[in-house]
Amino acid sequence: MFDFFKVKKIINRDNDEFLYGEVLTEMDNGTIHKNLWAKAMAMSEGNDAKAKSLYMQYRVQKIKDELQLIEIAAKEAKKLNKVTTTPKKVLPKKIEEKDTENFDDYSERRLRELAHALG
Repeated sequence: MFDFFKVKKIINRDNDEFLYGEVLTEMDNGTIHKNLWAKAMAMSEGNDAKAKSLYMQYRVQKIKDELQLIEIAAKEAKKLNKVTTTPKKVLPKKIEEKDTENFDDYSERRLRELAHALG
């Protein structure tokens, strides 16, 4: 049981290393997310080196958050797809087949965008 948690920690560290590398590549290519940079500058009191470090932390966390949102969206889409297998008259009015298609399209598009951003 403890080995499971050890392995999970190792995987999380590997994922973090990868994400930090990707963020550094973004920065080297001139891709900076202005809102995150503004927050980093504000928190670093104008110290550029500290701002860069904070920006990287914020950007990595943003990527992690987006990946979690995609996982949640995929789970919700599965739930909605299961719900739409019941007869239409039993479904609440707001849940229709086209709504789940739009939800799936959004999650797939967002996943492609993140995959493209990560290279």
